[in-house]
Amino acid sequence: TVLFALPLDPEGWSWGEDARQSRRVEGQSEFVNTVSVRSGAAQRMSRYPLGCIWKESAGLGIGIDMDCPAQYTIGFNSGTRQFFIAHDFGISADTKKFPNEARFKFVVFRFDPGWGFRGALQKYYEIFPDQFTKRVKQEGVWMPFTDIARVPEHKDFGFAFQEGAPNVRFDDANGIYSFYYVEPMSHWLALPAVCPRTYAAAVEVLRENLAGKDAEQRRMAAATFSSGIQDKEGQFALYLVKAPWCDGGVFTLNPDPDVPTNSATPWNKASVMRHAIEDAFKKNAPKENASAPDAGLDGVYLDSLEMSASELNYRRDHFAGADVPLVFDPEGRVCQLMIFNTWEFARATALDMHARHKLMFANSALWSFSFPAPLLDVLGTEVNWMREGRYSPDSDAVMNFRRAMSRQKPYCLLMNTDYRKFTPEIVERYFERCIFYGVWPGFFDEEAASKDPYWASKSAWYERDRKTFRRYIPLLRKVTAAGWEPVTLARADNPAMWIERFGKADGRDC
Repeated sequence: TVLFALPLDPEGWSWGEDARQSRRVEGQSEFVNTVSVRSGAAQRMSRYPLGCIWKESAGLGIGIDMDCPAQYTIGFNSGTRQFFIAHDFGISADTKKFPNEARFKFVVFRFDPGWGFRGALQKYYEIFPDQFTKRVKQEGVWMPFTDIARVPEHKDFGFAFQEGAPNVRFDDANGIYSFYYVEPMSHWLALPAVCPRTYAAAVEVLRENLAGKDAEQRRMAAATFSSGIQDKEGQFALYLVKAPWCDGGVFTLNPDPDVPTNSATPWNKASVMRHAIEDAFKKNAPKENASAPDAGLDGVYLDSLEMSASELNYRRDHFAGADVPLVFDPEGRVCQLMIFNTWEFARATALDMHARHKLMFANSALWSFSFPAPLLDVLGTEVNWMREGRYSPDSDAVMNFRRAMSRQKPYCLLMNTDYRKFTPEIVERYFERCIFYGVWPGFFDEEAASKDPYWASKSAWYERDRKTFRRYIPLLRKVTAAGWEPVTLARADNPAMWIERFGKADGRDC
């Protein structure tokens, strides 16, 4: 563990949890905002890329460079009187790009204490402006899989982002971004009905697929043997599941493009996805004499970005290609934290897409980790705000995190719930909560499996809710076009009144 600490008398300081919550520094306490991981000295990692403390005369922040991620914790310990950042590293000669080393970056900065955490966010944006670049030209609702051409008078619903690209020509003609679908860190393996649901049986099916005639099955079997992460006993990470989309098992794969291959297994997961992405872009490329040279696919969609994020990979041949420092488990064994491997694939894909003036979209973004956000142009996640018959929206802390780390980029939700219980009155509450944070409300399917999705359901739920869309979509367009700003420039003497600002300081866009 590498610790950098500023010695500070705790008297008079406050610690920022997020844009709305802070705590007075007092007593013998440690102030952190972390998520649980399976690695490191304390098995934790800071949620935000920055931490901040302030008092009337000063504001101090510490922040990581998200282009150089590692396991870190930022906090203030009033007992030791230290404002600190601690990094946890696993050191190994097997990291061929940096043998027996670990590389990291952080900044220490001052900010306007009058706005607390919001002032620190504003300063952080100014230090790393390129990490918050907004590339989309228009925003709107996320459509999963269903062809938007099938939705009557689709413009009422404000679609902007199409997952799965079922009708690229239609999307091009209607100003809708279309994204090719990949899921980086998985191989969902369907097992024959007669096959026992065991680890040994699943591996045997993989071997059969590797030797079989089906080219796609051969590629994915090779990729699983090459990229499959392993536990400390050397077994592949496999979860036996019966999901609506797969009855069998899911292998956790390392999508780092530098995972080694050989003649027996000539594919890794990254190369399988790159092959599919290139085929899709060629298939949907505009003709040479096309009047719209930007026609075709608009980018790549990464599903389940934080899936298996806290899994540990002990497979040493994977260490050679790592660009992110290793970590260590509670027993001190060096290993990889899976979210860093996913980040490496996302970074390689983002560099490729942005060089082509294309975009990156990810689902399950900003659940726990902030540092993938700079790679993405559209961020989102699936939610269910109707659990056990009660409306239970995501907390202010969760919504604040999404907004702060997206900054002015679009963040989109997909509601996966029982729409019989998600009544028109609750749909309106959903829209109202989203507009406060400048987040786009979307709809998918109760089981997230497209069996009876909102947009293609026989019940035509969207017709029931069309009037609500017509009312709120223009307001959302205005708010998101103005752009969220962390510093509100206004205060309320009633703590129950929450304030957010969208627009420039001159007021013309507010």
